[in-house]
Amino acid sequence: MTDIEDLEENDKGLLSVNVYFLKEEDGKKSILLYQLSKVPKATHHINLIKLDKGDVSHFVFVKNYDRLISSQTNKMKATKHHCQGCQKGFTTKEVLDKHVERGCLAVGGQHIEMPDKEEVMKFKNHSKKLKAPFVIYADFECLTVPKEVNQNDNTQRYQHHRPCGFMINVVSSMDGSSYQFLHRGEVCLDVFTDRMMVKNEIMNRMKEEKHIIMTEQDQRDFDNATHCFICGECFKQGDKKVRDHCHFTGKYQGCAHDDCNLQFAVRYYKIPVFLHISRTMVLILS
Repeated sequence: MTDIEDLEENDKGLLSVNVYFLKEEDGKKSILLYQLSKVPKATHHINLIKLDKGDVSHFVFVKNYDRLISSQTNKMKATKHHCQGCQKGFTTKEVLDKHVERGCLAVGGQHIEMPDKEEVMKFKNHSKKLKAPFVIYADFECLTVPKEVNQNDNTQRYQHHRPCGFMINVVSSMDGSSYQFLHRGEVCLDVFTDRMMVKNEIMNRMKEEKHIIMTEQDQRDFDNATHCFICGECFKQGDKKVRDHCHFTGKYQGCAHDDCNLQFAVRYYKIPVFLHISRTMVLILS
């Protein structure tokens, strides 16, 4: 095998040689890669099969690689273009070329690229750490109602789900309070749509702004703070320290940079809704 490597090296990119071998297991023979060429983009390429008989090895030239590998990948049912490394078959030459360009793992292996020592990745979207002030949970209940069966359909649908009731639970993380609404009836979808307008009440509460409530301990913590409680960075000379507080309760939350405090807000708040519902019901509501 060293002779093949020497041949490739002496030809300086003109010739590449892949060597395969036959492996027999449980009475079945498979063609596997034995040695992959180190010159993947050579002008000329040759595939060989290594046949062993005792201590003697013979090399056989492979005239049509795709046809040979197709005998074990798709049993010659259709023409496929196979990767020289992983032997995976592709329907077109273009798809195979993309596979090779992106890097076959069998050829190059997994590639790990480490950042430079000077490159540091930091989390910046600190507003994403804010806990949602309000969350809506909803659940529907349905009855299975018989329906007319179409005998021409392959799938016989003999019943469908008809909504008969729902419950909405609005939970506030600010004070732990919750508001529930339960409804049962025929027109529950219309009632559900109307009750979901509770979002307007929530958005009005979002406009509330209570003044900060500072205890003596809070003031001492603020005076002795050396790091911003939002970004975690230390305060440098010239930095403006501000008091961050909850606009709903007025409770002091920590000492922060002025810029961090401005960004740490629910300015673009959207109410999360967790709906336990079937796909059919989703289509109706949307």
